[in-house]
Amino acid sequence: MLNGSDLYKLDINGASFVKACGGNTHPDGESCVTLARIGDDAWALPEAGRI
Repeated sequence: MLNGSDLYKLDINGASFVKACGGNTHPDGESCVTLARIGDDAWALPEAGRI
């Protein structure tokens, strides 16, 4: 983890976002999340308006 870093200021323009799905938590089917790995122990989630 990037201790002491402001995660909102990290440049993630080159990050590759992927959709990960699994489980069956409700009648609509699988639950999904869109994320990109930005470090050994860090992941980025896109802003809701940019998905």
